[in-house]
Amino acid sequence: MSDRDFDNGRVVLGSIVFDPGSGELVGPGGRVRLAPQPSRLLAFLSSRGGQVVSRADIADHLWPHGAVEADQGIGFAVREVRKGMEAAGGDPSLVETIPRRGLRVVAEAAPADEPAVVVGGKGARSRSRVLIGVALASILGWSLLRSEPPPVLAIFQHETPGDEASRALAAQLSDALTTVAFQDLGGTVGVVGPTGTASVEGPDETARLREEIGACLVLSGGLRVASDTGVVVFTQLVRTSDRVHVWASLDTLAVEDALTEAVPDIVAGVESVLDVCD
Repeated sequence: MSDRDFDNGRVVLGSIVFDPGSGELVGPGGRVRLAPQPSRLLAFLSSRGGQVVSRADIADHLWPHGAVEADQGIGFAVREVRKGMEAAGGDPSLVETIPRRGLRVVAEAAPADEPAVVVGGKGARSRSRVLIGVALASILGWSLLRSEPPPVLAIFQHETPGDEASRALAAQLSDALTTVAFQDLGGTVGVVGPTGTASVEGPDETARLREEIGACLVLSGGLRVASDTGVVVFTQLVRTSDRVHVWASLDTLAVEDALTEAVPDIVAGVESVLDVCD
């Protein structure tokens, strides 16, 4: 079946219903809206009727113009789909990784001309339970129990004048920021480091970052090592929905203290503005 056929309907994955048009998952745990790229991944896999889809085919579908780090982008999208399914009260293992082959949605997928089409389950009894559950959910108002995936932070390496000392320190800073942000904020924000953001030309492409990895915030800036003044570090956070600067800092630090002082301050800055994500 074609993607166009599938995109006009809904599909039931075990105990949850997925609407490719809106990107919403509805299940016993509530209603979850997937970011655009994870939603396109789930729609694409479901439309393939339980077949294993190679990572190359997935990359071509999600990034028709190419992506430098497609594997990381696919990994991110898969994690977001599974987290969304689990948050909605479904079984994330229905999205199955087949080593060295690709991915599939376990069981048969079909376009939903009726209110819902079952994917997975164990025969008519499972179908009945699912449809009854969906009906009850509507009656009980699951829409009031909304659960969203965490916002995504896209980290770009700080730009430098090009000298070796500045480039080396900027690379260390971006690696440290990615690691510490993941460790300290991993439960409240998804972190995509410079390797994952390398598929776009730069941090100004906020619309593409929002579309491809669901980024809410973009972290970027500049760094310069000067022998007379130390390390000058400028960092900014931009919201992708409207390109508004929501946080910024400018510090001059001793070279030996640059990482230990800059990293926690920047991560704290990220944490302080997470509520601006929509």
